[in-house]
Amino acid sequence: MQYSERESAAAVLGWAARGQALAAKGLRTEAADWMVANGAPSSAVRIVKAPVGASDMGDLAGVSITQWADSARTTSAFYRILADGAFVRAPINARIAITTIPASGTAVGEGAVVPLSAATITSVSLVPTKVVSLIVVSDLMLRDTSPGGQTSFNRALLGAVSEQADAAFIARLIADAGAFTVASSGPLASNAKNDLRTCLLNVNSSSRGKLYWIAGVNTAKRASTLATTTGADAFAAMSATGGELANLPCIVSSGIAADSLVLIDASGIAVDGGSPPTVTASTEADVIMDSAPVVGAAALVTSMFQLNMTALKASAMFGVQPLRDDCVAQITNITWAAA
Repeated sequence: MQYSERESAAAVLGWAARGQALAAKGLRTEAADWMVANGAPSSAVRIVKAPVGASDMGDLAGVSITQWADSARTTSAFYRILADGAFVRAPINARIAITTIPASGTAVGEGAVVPLSAATITSVSLVPTKVVSLIVVSDLMLRDTSPGGQTSFNRALLGAVSEQADAAFIARLIADAGAFTVASSGPLASNAKNDLRTCLLNVNSSSRGKLYWIAGVNTAKRASTLATTTGADAFAAMSATGGELANLPCIVSSGIAADSLVLIDASGIAVDGGSPPTVTASTEADVIMDSAPVVGAAALVTSMFQLNMTALKASAMFGVQPLRDDCVAQITNITWAAA
């Protein structure tokens, strides 16, 4: 199924979330009628019209994970690399054998012995990783269908899913691959170059490698403004929102530590992208409005019902498994600042 810009996967998710939220406030058919009257994508309307519990937005009405990943590629490192097709694709909860080192060939003379290329087989079983994000919206924001209102709503929903997906993805890689991790060598441009070299030398890749940098937000800002001793840009192809480092793509992510930099070889990582996110809505939930909530008597609980607000829970599931220990390296405590 092809989607116009208005019916992009992110737009379908946003409209379906609005519809689910309004349906939670009253009749589902009234919410669907409101969506139709305001020009919602037909695929989003079908989700809301479905019987309660029948779809739960499980397949986003025909949106594939490939379409979702492409829609989220500007907000998530994980979905950007997935959209590029750089990962080794493998199914969740199925043990499979994968060759991690490509077969090699050699030139031989007539009648000479042909060397045998021994395959290295890795047994992989992807365990599902589930990420959940919660956002709270007012009735006014739900019903604001102006271009600005739609952009703000969709950006908040997409950003919440993307940040948590990146955080879980990187945490899984660091834990399972036993990633090479070292603190930055210093603030100078020469130190920055040395940091990149250190990562590159500790990630085992070949000419077939799929290398990506993933930068924390502060690291990206520092790299984009870092100057050499002559005043020239140390990384001319880098901006605060992404670009290139050492001629390799660099993606900025809020899902990793702000002053860190990660290098991955996606060809050494098995992934099942799962399915597009699902969203459930509640107008009666009690929410602890804190990014690090404390459960118990001291917790400050906010009632969605009393404030006429809606809690939206976005969930995504995927599988990630490094195929070798040297497919990821990390630089921490980056303070690049001077020439």
